[in-house]
Amino acid sequence: MTDSNSYLDMFRKFGSDLGLPKFDVEKLIETQRRNLDALGQSAKVAAQGFSCRIVNIRKDATHKATTKLAKPSDASASRT
Repeated sequence: MTDSNSYLDMFRKFGSDLGLPKFDVEKLIETQRRNLDALGQSAKVAAQGFSCRIVNIRKDATHKATTKLAKPSDASASRT
């Protein structure tokens, strides 16, 4: 018997001695696995949204910069 099995057995015996209700460890693990999958999916969506926002910020900055360069400034207009 490995240490992990002996610990599980020890906790099961402890729980049964106290009269605690039994719970399904496999269901608990599966529930936590689904929770982690959902967390991973939400992180993926958040990262995609952040990436799109960065692209939009860059486009806006480029547009503003090119617009500013395309218009003659007041100082250069008064020199001519």
